[in-house]
Amino acid sequence: MPVYLRRHIMMKGEYARLLLSGKKRATVRLGKVIPKYDEVIIHSWGRPIAKARIVNVVHKKVRELTDEDAIKDGFKSREELINELKNVYGNVSPDDLVTIIELDIVQRFDKLIPEDPYLGLKPADIGR
Repeated sequence: MPVYLRRHIMMKGEYARLLLSGKKRATVRLGKVIPKYDEVIIHSWGRPIAKARIVNVVHKKVRELTDEDAIKDGFKSREELINELKNVYGNVSPDDLVTIIELDIVQRFDKLIPEDPYLGLKPADIGR
């Protein structure tokens, strides 16, 4: 059964740092995740940290993950990625489905403009 991703993606702090630095360009989630929107707000450290555009979504089984998938997600190897999936989700089997969501940062929220009444955001982003 698919899970529909709305406008927000939660991310652990260590992964958020990698995303903001450009070393992480994707997130791998257990199960079939279907984004409903092209842009999402990334949250970490208890607040929104960036707006990102979803540039690609791939569904595959854990056994089909590659080192390239792992590197996009900020890991050094496929094995390291799979170990982290097990750490986060518990029991993960080779036949489990995962979703690779590739992201492109559109705007970082740590560089907002305090003088601007909308802090450099669009009113639609504030409403979200």
